[in-house]
Amino acid sequence: MYSIGVFAKKTGVTIRTLRFYDEKNLLRPSYIAESGRRYYKDEDIATLQKILTLKFLGFSLEEIERFIRENDWNLHDSLRYQKKQLEHKRAQIDQSIQTLEHAILLAEKNETVDAHIFITLIQNMRMESSQKDWLKNVYPDELVEGLYNFSPEQTAAFNVKYMEIIKQLKQVYERNATDDEVIEIFKELLNLVPAELLTQLIEASKDVDIELDDNLFASPFTKEEEIWMERKLAKFNLLNEQKEGDA
Repeated sequence: MYSIGVFAKKTGVTIRTLRFYDEKNLLRPSYIAESGRRYYKDEDIATLQKILTLKFLGFSLEEIERFIRENDWNLHDSLRYQKKQLEHKRAQIDQSIQTLEHAILLAEKNETVDAHIFITLIQNMRMESSQKDWLKNVYPDELVEGLYNFSPEQTAAFNVKYMEIIKQLKQVYERNATDDEVIEIFKELLNLVPAELLTQLIEASKDVDIELDDNLFASPFTKEEEIWMERKLAKFNLLNEQKEGDA
């Protein structure tokens, strides 16, 4: 039998870890002396190896305990499930790295960054997959995929211009600029979208009355700014309708 100190050295784990596994009922000492000293047998090494292996594979302590205690646990199904969980985590990590790289690029290209605009932009990048699923309930799949199908370089260039235009809109709101000035900035914003995609989006939106989910689509504007811009945009739409009627 091995004392807890010797067992720890033999197996390469800390005494603290062995005590923790004891508390969690994963690996109990084979013998506890009246003095309270813990002792382990060679058989306990095999149990510890199971724990460390399953922990390495990403199983929770509760799942590990069940595996050790139950003889009829379906290991094959559990391994396949764990593989899917790890693949999901890897995808999340890859997305986080990509978002961070994009955020660094944006910060480098903007000497001064509006924190609120920047955070909402990153939040929308993080929610991209959920946004696409939501939009596909309203618009054709092909159109939605087209709205997001850009290279990292194109996306970065788009977002740099987007942040600048949003900043301009906030500035004209502060000084209550003329309709003409605001409309020109709106045009700049629309011109960020490729003409063919924009035409398809406008056409698909004619018979659709939607309200974006605030939890999925973060807005860089305050409610007051949104109301003000909606009024300006309504005038812009009326002007276009009048021009089409005159034509």
